Amino acid sequence: CKTRRRLPCHRPFLLQRKRTLRTSPLAHQIRGPANSKSALFWESPLNIASTCILISVLLLASWEDIRYRTVSNSLTYSAISILLVTALVAENLEDRAFFCEAIVGCCSCFLLLLILFCSQGIGGGDVKLGALIGACSGLSVGVTILFLSHLLAGVLLASQSIFFRTMVTLSNSKGPVARWDAENFRNCDQQLSAKGLPMAVFYLLGTIIVFVNGATQ
Repeated sequence: CKTRRRLPCHRPFLLQRKRTLRTSPLAHQIRGPANSKSALFWESPLNIASTCILISVLLLASWEDIRYRTVSNSLTYSAISILLVTALVAENLEDRAFFCEAIVGCCSCFLLLLILFCSQGIGGGDVKLGALIGACSGLSVGVTILFLSHLLAGVLLASQSIFFRTMVTLSNSKGPVARWDAENFRNCDQQLSAKGLPMAVFYLLGTIIVFVNGATQ
C-alpha cells in the first residue's frame, strides 16, 4: 500500500524533471556536448536553414577559392548577417541563447584566424569564412571545425611536400638524363606552395564531417 501511494507522487515529479531538462536553455550543457546546437540542428527549421545557408555559402566560396584564390566580401558579409538574424529569431522563438552563441562564436573564430592572418598563414577571405562558421555553429563547434579543417590542410601540404621531394630524389638518382624531370618537380612544388591551398574547400569538408558526426550521435 505504501508503494502504491508513493508512485503517483514520484512519477509526476520525474516527468516534470525530464520535461524541464528538455526545454531548459541550459539543457544542452546538462546533457553534454552531443546535444549542443550543432548536434541538434535538425530539431528546428531555423537551425536547418542556418546549416543549409552555411553549406551553400561554403560551396560557393570553394568554387571561388579554387578558381580565383579569393572569396568575395559580399558573399561572406551577407551570409554572416543572415545567420545572425536567423539566430536572433530562433532565440525569440525557442527561448535559447542562439544569438549569444552566434555572436561569441563569430567573434572568437574571427579573432583566432586573425592571428593566423597576421602571421601570413591564411588569407583575409579565410578569416571571414571562419567568422561565418562561428556564427552558425557557436564557439566550441566552430573551433572544432577550424581545427579539423586546418589539420586536413596540413596533412595535404605535408603529403605534397613528401611526394615532390621523393620524386626529385628519384629523378636525381637516375643520372643527368632525369635532371630535367627533377627541375620540373621542384618548380611545381614551389609554385603550388606559393599559390597556397583553397582553404574554403577544407572548411567545407570540416563542416560536413563535424555536422555529420553530430547528427549520428
